[in-house]
Amino acid sequence: MCRNRKWLCRLIKKIGCTVLGTAGIHIFVDFENNQVDPQKMLGYTFPLAGLSANAKMVSNMVASLNTDWLIDIYSEIGNELGSKNLNKTEILQLFEESASNSEPANIFIFLLFRPMEKEDLL
Repeated sequence: MCRNRKWLCRLIKKIGCTVLGTAGIHIFVDFENNQVDPQKMLGYTFPLAGLSANAKMVSNMVASLNTDWLIDIYSEIGNELGSKNLNKTEILQLFEESASNSEPANIFIFLLFRPMEKEDLL
């Protein structure tokens, strides 16, 4: 697919997402490396049918704890700066609104909570 449509490959080679909930999972599609590097085997890697690409997934079972930790930090910062005392529900709603209104791959929570880099999986 990428050999014939290089413009499409440039657009889609950065597809990925991070989902936080009771567990966190980082998923991305690797169009650049057809072979799995045994030195960097982390999580699950499997070939995508019909494409010369692999899907890679890493699970983080403590993501909800990290989300709570991040919310606590925001709450403490707000209290130290003397701003309105936000409870966890209000902060989580702010995160949710920001994530819903962001461009794909630019969600601020992903930038703040990122235990590994994409290169760790390649």
